[in-house]
Amino acid sequence: MMLMTFGQPDRSKNMMFFGLPKHKNESESDLKKEVEELAAELEEKPVMTVRIVGLKRDTVVRPVIVKLESKKTLLALLKKVKQLKGCEKFNRVHLLRDLSP
Repeated sequence: MMLMTFGQPDRSKNMMFFGLPKHKNESESDLKKEVEELAAELEEKPVMTVRIVGLKRDTVVRPVIVKLESKKTLLALLKKVKQLKGCEKFNRVHLLRDLSP
């Protein structure tokens, strides 16, 4: 059982995406399209918001936090993540639950 404290956001539907292909223009709309394409590759269509985490550097690909519509969608994506290994564009992408405090 997970206890929620007052004022803390609910991260139970958040997922971290590591290793998404880097673009020159890292706008959130471009990133959302990229994440939607990845989700379509896994045959999922979640409603989501996308946020880039970390400091912008030329040599580092920053992780992305994606808020999904439900825990069910999050679990479905985690079960299908191995399918990305066969996809040339997303074979280096890793998905994890957002476990930040």
